[in-house]
Amino acid sequence: MENSISVIIPTHGRDDYLIEAIESVINQNEIPLEILVVDDFISKSTEKLVSKIEHSKIRIHYLKNSGNLGAPQSRNIGVNKAKGRYLAFLDDDDTWHKNYLKKVIETISKQKVSYCYTSIAETFDMKKIDKIVNPYIEFEFSKILLFNQGILVSNLFVEKDVFKLIGGFDTNVKGSCDKDIFIQLNKLNYKHSVILEPLVYWRKHNSQWSNSNRRILPNVISFYMKYFWQISPNLHIKMLKKIIRLFLNK
Repeated sequence: MENSISVIIPTHGRDDYLIEAIESVINQNEIPLEILVVDDFISKSTEKLVSKIEHSKIRIHYLKNSGNLGAPQSRNIGVNKAKGRYLAFLDDDDTWHKNYLKKVIETISKQKVSYCYTSIAETFDMKKIDKIVNPYIEFEFSKILLFNQGILVSNLFVEKDVFKLIGGFDTNVKGSCDKDIFIQLNKLNYKHSVILEPLVYWRKHNSQWSNSNRRILPNVISFYMKYFWQISPNLHIKMLKKIIRLFLNK
């Protein structure tokens, strides 16, 4: 149980994608302790789908939210039920390379770090990789505030105790919770590693909320306000310009 891993998958009515996500976990070369599927859509079809999946070594749990709480809160609910020492998050429309868990657990153990990211492969049909994105190797507040280069949730692997110390995902910055976690972990001086190998497949599709500036805008503003007093005058100007661009193009 020393290296036991809990995999948390929030889902919202995307059963076709979800089954691929779960299969990519089941097919890992490093078998996790459990998979926790947190249903934020409260769908009978999703519950039925998850209940049919069986594995001799992996416990598979279906958790039903009381309402549409959003992905960050769904992940936090999964964390509170997780039994593993480590947490691995996977969005329901993404998948992992079969060596993902094996390589991150080896890296985190060998380098004595608390969390780890890997490079990601952007894909539209899961057959052809369109772009490789390498996450930030070094933390730089101004960069992470303005942009998101490869810091997602599906490529985050972290010690559960450390994750709980920062209070989990901030549900007030839903669209930027991935970047916010990176900032919060760094503020407490927890060390991380980056594996420059695309072990996570980030599916691009039309129904992604990030395709809509109208949806992105409130989240960018919330994220900006959270760190308002920690930002230099020059960075304030850059953030305001970003907000104006989103507003004009929503």
